Amino acid sequence: MITKQNLNRAALPPNPDYGKEVGLLPRQHPPSGRGRRLLCAAITLVLLVMAIPCRPLLGRTAAAAAGYYQATLAVLQATIGLGPAIAVDPVDGADETGIAPGTAGDDPEPAATEPPPAEDPPVDAKPPVTPKPPAAAAKPPAAAQPPAATQPSAPAAPPAKDPPPPQQPANPVLTPARFVTGASVVLHEVAQGQGLSVIAKQYGTTVDAIMAGNKLSGDILMIDQPLFVVPGTSTPASVSVTTGPRGPGGAEMLTWPQARWVFNVSKHATIRDLTTGLEFRVKYMGGSNHADCEPLTTADAAVFRQIAGGGNWSWNARPIWVIVDGRPLAASMNTMPHGVQTIYDNGFSGHFCVYFRHSRGHASGTTHAGHQAAVLRAAGLEGVSLPPGM
Repeated sequence: MITKQNLNRAALPPNPDYGKEVGLLPRQHPPSGRGRRLLCAAITLVLLVMAIPCRPLLGRTAAAAAGYYQATLAVLQATIGLGPAIAVDPVDGADETGIAPGTAGDDPEPAATEPPPAEDPPVDAKPPVTPKPPAAAAKPPAAAQPPAATQPSAPAAPPAKDPPPPQQPANPVLTPARFVTGASVVLHEVAQGQGLSVIAKQYGTTVDAIMAGNKLSGDILMIDQPLFVVPGTSTPASVSVTTGPRGPGGAEMLTWPQARWVFNVSKHATIRDLTTGLEFRVKYMGGSNHADCEPLTTADAAVFRQIAGGGNWSWNARPIWVIVDGRPLAASMNTMPHGVQTIYDNGFSGHFCVYFRHSRGHASGTTHAGHQAAVLRAAGLEGVSLPPGM
């Protein structure tokens, strides 16, 4: 290894062609004194620049860098005869990187963080490992604070349970009503355009027999109205309707064909409103799919107005009983006056609607869910599972 201490001009082997080999000026034409000085300065500047990347091979001290520069110049002096070696010192104010503070290059490190080593480390030595500061001691757990005094709370309520399924009313009567007739009795359903005389002639009976057997209150008939006749005789038919199903405290529930046979056109009945408990009398004036009714008198119309909240007419369904000859039937009504009328001195314009089980709307031809629910409520069968068709 070439160092500053053992390198001098006398130690180099004589080689008159060395300058030619390295591409420098020929020895036989040495430059003048001023030219040598300029050339030396230029070479020194070049070497200073080239030496910066070689710092890892030279160690970390400025003395090693200076030795490198002087050895190189000695070789040049021995080769081209530049004169005595020139000592190269680190730049004034530079740290061991050779770069003065504030000059271009890598960011200088603060002197306080990494002092220079006492001696040059070997080339293959690993950089010293800075010991990490000891980890901060874990804070001791905070002492458990006694719980704050609280007021004694009420015992927690048990978790809510699913609501129980609706229970059947105690001892509901679920036997469906039916027609009971005598021997040779025939059921006839009124068709459009038929009157009592036409039907009587068709069966070989009389109008009086038909009216008596079916307890008709007038000669007005409705489409699909059930009539019972005994063909070939003037004897009235023997017909009755058994008691319909009902729950505790409810009226019996008849289907529409059964109810319209009991409460037929032109018949009078008493309606009891189950919400208010008020009663008034009515007449069944007509209607094929449900009963269109009107109050009998001005007094009945006044009660009806009171039930409607002083004339706050509504299409909403209300549970009622229709009491026919002392027989309560479960039904529903609205309180909306509308349409035609047959009584003109009752202080009521038009009529209102009464629905029974499976009654339908005149225009829609379908049942109304609100009225059917009110019928079940009037029968005391709300929430009861009914047999199919009941």
